[in-house]
Amino acid sequence: MFCFYCIYVLLSFLALYLLLLVMRQSIIILIIFTFVLASCQSVVRFSDNNKSKNKCVVDKSDSSTKSKAKPKTTDDNSLNKRERKLLNIANKWVGVRYRYGGTDKDGVDCSGLVYNVFYEYGIILPRTAAQQYNFMKRVEYENLQVGDLVFFSSGGNVSHVGIYTGNNTMIHASTSKGVIYQDLSQYMNNLKIVGYGRP
Repeated sequence: MFCFYCIYVLLSFLALYLLLLVMRQSIIILIIFTFVLASCQSVVRFSDNNKSKNKCVVDKSDSSTKSKAKPKTTDDNSLNKRERKLLNIANKWVGVRYRYGGTDKDGVDCSGLVYNVFYEYGIILPRTAAQQYNFMKRVEYENLQVGDLVFFSSGGNVSHVGIYTGNNTMIHASTSKGVIYQDLSQYMNNLKIVGYGRP
């Protein structure tokens, strides 16, 4: 069974390839192919187990499993000015639906959410999760602050990102639920944390 987004990306690339082939501009084909692959990895996740190879992994977190951990709120006195501002910006995105490659309130993917929150804050980040991971200053879990980024992998490559919101929670764009707050330990059932970063 193919993932809708996988088919969409492949058909889009095929259409661009045919158009550019006619125009005989092969260098542009390579550039577009690289861009498509880079943006695809920020959203489309592949399982590394052999039985489900080449099938998209869907967010399977159990919403019935309630965690006692709650994200920090903007009226939490322990937050500094930076953390409070980032949470205020991120809160505006809660409830926005998930859309592959999306970068606005009509639909957003994980790295699009991160890009927009930090852009409004005044920091311009790269667009994809993998690029954002490479851009960050690394921090350890023990030193995480509200507003740091949490990066996930499914088989080696960085494929998902969320914004740490304190108390072991993050805000991220879930493929099945849109922009939500979620406990990190619940989300780790889907993907492995590969690192933490600070812009």
